[in-house]
Amino acid sequence: VESMSKEIRARLRAAKAALSKKEFEETERLCRVVLEEDAGNYLAYVFLGVASLEQRQHKAALQCYQRATELQPQGELAWKGMADFYEKCPPQTRAEMQAAVHCYQRVLGHIQSDSVKVCSTLRKLLAVQRKVGSVLEEVSLHRPLLEQAGMEGAWEEAVEGLLAEDQLVDHGWEMLDAGVKYLTHSSAVDPCVRSSVHNSYIQQLFQKLKCCSAEGDWAQLRETLQMEAHQFLHSADSGHRIDQLIAVLSVLASLYLYSLTADQLLAGGLDIPGIARGHLSELCRVSHEEGVSSDLCGVCEAVLCVADGELAQAREAIASKGADSLCEGKLIGACVHLGLHDYSRAEQCAEEGRGMLGALPLPLRQHFSSCFQCRPGRGGLLLTL
Repeated sequence: VESMSKEIRARLRAAKAALSKKEFEETERLCRVVLEEDAGNYLAYVFLGVASLEQRQHKAALQCYQRATELQPQGELAWKGMADFYEKCPPQTRAEMQAAVHCYQRVLGHIQSDSVKVCSTLRKLLAVQRKVGSVLEEVSLHRPLLEQAGMEGAWEEAVEGLLAEDQLVDHGWEMLDAGVKYLTHSSAVDPCVRSSVHNSYIQQLFQKLKCCSAEGDWAQLRETLQMEAHQFLHSADSGHRIDQLIAVLSVLASLYLYSLTADQLLAGGLDIPGIARGHLSELCRVSHEEGVSSDLCGVCEAVLCVADGELAQAREAIASKGADSLCEGKLIGACVHLGLHDYSRAEQCAEEGRGMLGALPLPLRQHFSSCFQCRPGRGGLLLTL
C-alpha cells in the first residue's frame, strides 16, 4: 500500500466506501480506473470481485479473486472473497470442488484463532470434500482444528459414513490407516465391520510391501505388517470370516518364507520359530478344512515337512499342490531335491526360480538370487549364499 500513488490510494478508499454503501457500479468503475494505472493492484481485484459477485457477475467475480490470489498467494481478503463466491455459487464439477476445497484450506490458515469461523469453514470444506470422495483425509488433516472448534464427532462421522457406504477400502492405504486407527479406539463398531476393514488394511499394506523398492522402508513396512496381522489374529471380538483369516495367515506365511535362506533349508531339521510354525500349520489346516487350495499352502506344507526331516513328503507337497509355481517354492524345491540327491532337478528348480525373481519385492530379489546360485560340490551341487 505504501508504494501506491496518492491518487490510487484515494480511489481505493472511495471504492471501499462505495462497497459499504452497496454502490457496486461505482465500486466497479473506481477499481477499473485503478487497474488501468496499476494492472497488478491486489485490492482493486478484491474489491472488483466483491462488486461483481454482488451484481451476479459470477464468472467475472471468480476471475478477479483468482487474479488476486495469484498476485498475493498469502493474502487473506482474496481467499475469503473466493470462499464467499463458492458459498453463493456451489461448485458443480470435480475441478471446481477441488478448487473450493483448496480455497477453504487457505482460509483456515487465516482464521485459526476464531473458533466460530473455523467451525463454519470446516463444515463447508467437508461438505464439498464429501462430493469429491476423500473426506476422511481432510478430517484427519484438520483434526486438531475440529477438536478446537468442538467438532470432534466429524472424525467418527467421516469414518462411519465411508463404512456405511462400503467405500473405506477404496480410499487407498492412507485412508485405511486412518480408518483402522479410528476403529481400534472405538468399541461401538460392529466386530464384523472391524474385521473387514482391518483385513483390507493388512492386504493393502502387503501390496505396498511388495511394491516397495527401498530396503529401509521395506523393513519398516514388514514390521508394521506383522504387528497388524498379529493384532488381527488375537483381537478379542473375533468377528473374522474364514476367507479373512486365510488371507491374513497367508500374509504371515509369506513374510516367513521371505526370510528363508538356502543355508537354513540345507542344514537339516529346519528350526521354524514356534509362532511361525503355528501360522503355517493353521493356514494349512483351515485351507484344508474349507477345501481351499493354493500354491502358498503347498509351499507351507513343504516347509513343515522339511522342518520335520520328511523330504519325500516335502517333494510330494511341492509337486501335487502347485507350490513350484512360486519363487519361494522353487527355492524350497531346489533344496529338497538336493537333499534327495536329485541334482538335475535341483539345478532346474534353481534356474526356474531365477526366472521368477521379478515377482518378489525388490529388496528380496538379491537375497533370493544369491540363494539360487548353484556350484559343484562334493557329492553333487550346493546352493550357496
